[in-house]
Amino acid sequence: MKCQEAILEHVDTLGPAELRALATRLHELVDPDGADAAAQQRLDAQDRAAMRSRYLRLAPDHHGGTRVTALLPTAHAHLLEAQLDAIEPPLSSYREAGELPSREVRRADALMLLVQAAAATGQLPAHGGDRPQVTVTLNYDTLLTGLGRAGIMGADDLDGLSAGDARRLACDADLIPAVLGGNSRPLDVGRKHRLFTPAIRTALVLRDGGCAFPGCTARPATCEAHHINPWWAGGESSLINAVLLCPHHHRLVEPDPQQSAESQWQVHLDPDTGMPWFTPPTHRPNPHTTTTPPPPTTRTHPATQGTTLPG
Repeated sequence: MKCQEAILEHVDTLGPAELRALATRLHELVDPDGADAAAQQRLDAQDRAAMRSRYLRLAPDHHGGTRVTALLPTAHAHLLEAQLDAIEPPLSSYREAGELPSREVRRADALMLLVQAAAATGQLPAHGGDRPQVTVTLNYDTLLTGLGRAGIMGADDLDGLSAGDARRLACDADLIPAVLGGNSRPLDVGRKHRLFTPAIRTALVLRDGGCAFPGCTARPATCEAHHINPWWAGGESSLINAVLLCPHHHRLVEPDPQQSAESQWQVHLDPDTGMPWFTPPTHRPNPHTTTTPPPPTTRTHPATQGTTLPG
């Protein structure tokens, strides 16, 4: 009762936060153990709410920049802040270039130094089956003349990249020439050799443009390379035995040796265009799915804008 009276005495003079602090202090004096338990419950609830609310967004401004916004749990933010403080360039490094940047500018530079340091370790996980790389795409006829449009692949919505930025990216990335024939089919994607190599994935991206399943618009970075003829059945890891699929459709078409082929989805490559096409299980046909080889068209998959692909 006395606690309530003490709080009521200050209702007109204290704000909500101050009243809450007063109530907490009174609780600590009257019931220390209960106050500690209540405080821990409150902190746990705040942590759970912060985890549910976390996000990071990258939004290109289409003027050469990208706006980065984020909301992190406090513990995560402290960890990031400590790393940024440790790697932030000193002012002396800017004075040599005649700059006096704000703290915000130095923080932005520190973030990129942190990312570059992580990338340089070579310990980052593969991205969709291969490490990040820069692919220079040239038409075969263009290659013969030494001129043409170079397309940078490996990142979605890469907009407004200058030639200087492209050269900088190429310095530390795997640079793979992807030479295309007259119908834009991959002829040569470099000299990397292992099971479903980065070169094979590059060719799949150029050919399929993302998940090849009819109607799916999943981008290459989220897709996996699928053996059309399974590895366990003697299939090779090669371009003519591969198709790019999102995880959902990869699970859908993955053959089950306990079931007949006719009762499962099947993947085929058109002998003329080299493009994949699908047949549904015979006992549950899908009227919205193309079951015969599609005619050559210009693909407009979001991840391959500007690259003409058949089918």
